[in-house]
Amino acid sequence: MEFSSNSAKLVLYFQFLNLLEIQKVMRNLSRCILIILCCGALFLPAPSRQVEPVYRTGLKTMRTLGMDVHSMLDRKYRNDLSKRPIFVHTDVTPFVRADSDSQNGDNIVWVSIGFVDLANHLGHAQAINKIAKKGYLEDYISQLARETGQSALKAPPGILNSKFWSDNIMDEQYSTFNQIVGFAVAVEMAHHYLGHYKKYKGKLKNADDQWVGKINKYLSTKEWQKAMEYGAWNSLDAVGGIDGILMLYQSFDKMKNRPDWSYYFLPEKTSYKKIRKELKKIEKRFYAGGSL
Repeated sequence: MEFSSNSAKLVLYFQFLNLLEIQKVMRNLSRCILIILCCGALFLPAPSRQVEPVYRTGLKTMRTLGMDVHSMLDRKYRNDLSKRPIFVHTDVTPFVRADSDSQNGDNIVWVSIGFVDLANHLGHAQAINKIAKKGYLEDYISQLARETGQSALKAPPGILNSKFWSDNIMDEQYSTFNQIVGFAVAVEMAHHYLGHYKKYKGKLKNADDQWVGKINKYLSTKEWQKAMEYGAWNSLDAVGGIDGILMLYQSFDKMKNRPDWSYYFLPEKTSYKKIRKELKKIEKRFYAGGSL
């Protein structure tokens, strides 16, 4: 009986040890699971946030286009300009304007970041209107007419809609941007080699070398037309199209009251229909292998 009692105690003792071991194992397992869960949390993806799309056309594209336009000029005209004629201004007002480098006197063209925004937004609105939503361009032109240039241009309405950023829309936007920029820069270069800037410089800047006027305010009709013709030929050579600039000019023509900054691009008393007719003639002559 004593042996049986000791055996029973021994069995209970080993059961107790087994229970302690099981508890120890469970505690270790719990720790491992906790560690795995914590480590896994570190690699979980962050909550998704909407990322605003970005235009592939910007300041770098602007400079490249300017150099392309410059490189396609006849040598006699190219020599009248700086070897690197495009200077970027941080002003949010849209403009392009002929100027001279204050450091060495070289003839240059200033391009504002506001003009980059204008060309991007207008090109995008035109592409959306053509491919995705009729009437969109008219809505944006109405918005654009209210822009004073005192602050950055507002983006076109509802522009973050993903369907407005499809590949075919953005290809159209890219082409229009190039045509707007190429033509506008080419016209300002023409003001240099045609002598317009030199002729009117005294009216464009004050004694402190600050801008006080727009060259389009002083150009005669013949001077503007000549700069437009030479600029058109040059830009056709460099970017291969004028539809973008025609769309910009037509946008101004549709505005009941044009914003003041629009006169950097187009004189006040101009006829869009006449400009379109002249530019289409130049385009036809260009592609037929003619000359100015």
